[in-house]
Amino acid sequence: MREPTIAVTGVSPVQPGLPVMRAIRDAGYAGRFIGLSYTPLDPIHYEPDLVERCYLIPHPAQGAAHLLDRLLEVHSDGKIDVLIPTLDAELPVLRKLAPRLEAEGIHMLLPTAQQLEIRGKAKLAAWAAEAGILTPTTRVAHSAEAAHRLAYDLRYPFFLKGQYYGAARVSDAAGFHAALDMTVRSWGYPVIMQEAIFGTEYDVIILGGRTGELLGAVPMKKLQLDGSNKAWGGVTVADPAIGQVVARAMDSLRWRGIFELELMRGTRDGQYYLLEVNPRVPAWVRLTVAAGQNMPWALVKLALGEDVPPFPDYVSGAMTLRQTYDVVSPMSIYEALSLTGKIDHRLQREGAAIALERQPTPGLAPAPGPGPGPGKES
Repeated sequence: MREPTIAVTGVSPVQPGLPVMRAIRDAGYAGRFIGLSYTPLDPIHYEPDLVERCYLIPHPAQGAAHLLDRLLEVHSDGKIDVLIPTLDAELPVLRKLAPRLEAEGIHMLLPTAQQLEIRGKAKLAAWAAEAGILTPTTRVAHSAEAAHRLAYDLRYPFFLKGQYYGAARVSDAAGFHAALDMTVRSWGYPVIMQEAIFGTEYDVIILGGRTGELLGAVPMKKLQLDGSNKAWGGVTVADPAIGQVVARAMDSLRWRGIFELELMRGTRDGQYYLLEVNPRVPAWVRLTVAAGQNMPWALVKLALGEDVPPFPDYVSGAMTLRQTYDVVSPMSIYEALSLTGKIDHRLQREGAAIALERQPTPGLAPAPGPGPGPGKES
């Protein structure tokens, strides 16, 4: 039986695509990966041992029609069985395209439009209160006037967040003005202003089935953060209080697929506060393999309509540390991507083999033709 061909987005060094592929390989998958990227400089294009083919695709902001045309073009090149989007901005557009893609044989497991809307940053606090989950004091401003007015109601420091992405810690009035200007220029209004809770940060990755049933959850305590406060290292932990937050979130959301909760355990009261609900696969997803819950592989099976039972438990004390490394490659791959928008590593390998065959073998070079004999001038 042919193994499914899996296409994955979000394949830059700090995005979830590569960890998703490696986690699926960890399950013994020997099929074909297709990398879908927005720039020819993503390292995934230069990893022929991991992906068979790579394609440049239009960003969702360019419109659903352009993205659909490109995905169907990729599909015609070589059948896509499962598409795993890993970036927030892709989900609303692919949600709209899902019926057409499904009709073409491209399967996905995505949250519903309502689920995406409920967990949005501007509505998160209201939803969490209904679900019985603690959150920091949060205010939403739909204009500059409202933002400045609300700033007086919050004690410094607090966080200023864009409606889609980004969080700036604000410590004084000058910092607030700068952060507001930067956030609005990037994402527009509304902006979210959230009380800063001091404590220890945790993330929880959760897998929901096709009807929103809880299939697995792995919590991680952050051990190492980058400059954007993203986890570059962590360890799985066992805490029943986190399990209660997960249960309440899933009872309310009934989420389909993989998503992430960001939590802060307050230093003063020891309570867990929900900071964000990220609707995508987190970049630390490969830790679920070490914890005994290979969620990317389970996601593939769910997308294909297979039954996936709940994971029995997870292993605590499993640790992850992110690393970076250099990828070297011939310039021809970059040139092909820039000119054609795709690279097929099978053809690259065949071309390299042909080139090698045509090169003269050392020591067997053809003998030179007749020339002047010794002592004779030409």
